[in-house]
Amino acid sequence: MENLIVFRRLFIGAVFLVFMDCNRGQDKSVDSEIWIVDVTKNYPIQGIDLEDIAEIEYICPQTDENFLYKYAPRCITDEYVVFYDNRGGNVVTFDREGNPVLRFNKKGGGPGEYSAIFDLFYDSDRCEYFLLDYEKIQVDSREGEFRRRLSLKKGVILLDMVDYDDNTILCYDQFDNFGSSFIFLSKENGEILDRVSIPYEKKLDMDLSVTHEDGTVSLVSVEKSNMVAHKDGYLLTDHSNDTIYLYRPDGILKPVMSRTPPVQGMDPVIYVNGFVETNQYLFLKSIVREFDWDTRQGLSSTALMLDKETGKISRHVAFMNEWKGKDFVICPELLSATNRGDVGCIQLSLESLQYSLEKGLLSGKLKELVEELDEDGNDVIMLLHFKK
Repeated sequence: MENLIVFRRLFIGAVFLVFMDCNRGQDKSVDSEIWIVDVTKNYPIQGIDLEDIAEIEYICPQTDENFLYKYAPRCITDEYVVFYDNRGGNVVTFDREGNPVLRFNKKGGGPGEYSAIFDLFYDSDRCEYFLLDYEKIQVDSREGEFRRRLSLKKGVILLDMVDYDDNTILCYDQFDNFGSSFIFLSKENGEILDRVSIPYEKKLDMDLSVTHEDGTVSLVSVEKSNMVAHKDGYLLTDHSNDTIYLYRPDGILKPVMSRTPPVQGMDPVIYVNGFVETNQYLFLKSIVREFDWDTRQGLSSTALMLDKETGKISRHVAFMNEWKGKDFVICPELLSATNRGDVGCIQLSLESLQYSLEKGLLSGKLKELVEELDEDGNDVIMLLHFKK
């Protein structure tokens, strides 16, 4: 296993050095498969109609006093839509038609309970929920009954995981507790099956903190997507490195995008979380790692769009004809719930929809849908099936 890790490090480093030498001084690479994005440039703005890049589907979870939520879905499969309430500890599941299916709450410190859930997914083939907690991944049945515990190292906290395949969980370890940033765990017992290491000069702590005069510490966790589903595998990003890699099912790690200028030495750091690929464009977002603790403002972002045919980069504003005046951003975070590179998810606030309905800003199918919803119901889930 260690020989495999060393080989991957050498392979990545060699590819990256050749890539940087061949593309030095260029803003883009149209003929190669490596795209270069300057995160400091002020690009022109371009509008994009959502219906030009995606087929739109709506999911309207039914109103039920035991199945109310005001948070984004954490997992969407072909069968279910799963939500998690961070404060209360409720896991709430609907089917794809919006019918309530299951609600359970095991927040606590006893056996078979969780103290917090940092991430979760539902495996439809195994009929199991995987719940990421402190030092463990808890596995529950489709009915919400405890099945097993996948123990991690003592003191280890993983914040992100994805349902990689039938037998494997892919996790991101920002502190390299296991000797590399990305680890593959067995769904049966939590055993480490493989690792992927991405080289960097110095590990950068992307989160922000400040110590106050009274000794208390405030922390702001920045928006990070280190593992992004893609049609050909997973996009892996370690923000201490300038390159985004595609990890393919055959185990090959391939550089596909690089941001410039180099992140090492930037102040403030501007980082990128991977991208969404559609039939003609790559959509991404650059984020400035800067925060004003007095005003509580910061972490400004820029939505970018890269034309795959021309290499032209623009700032983008996405819109839809059925909702006048409403803007959207297409970014990798839209793929996290579906765990698919071709389907994005956007939560539409019911309150905003009802206000826009009153103002005459809705039309078509969206208008008809909102007219039928309960006044105090759940938000609407919009799925974007990106065109290939």
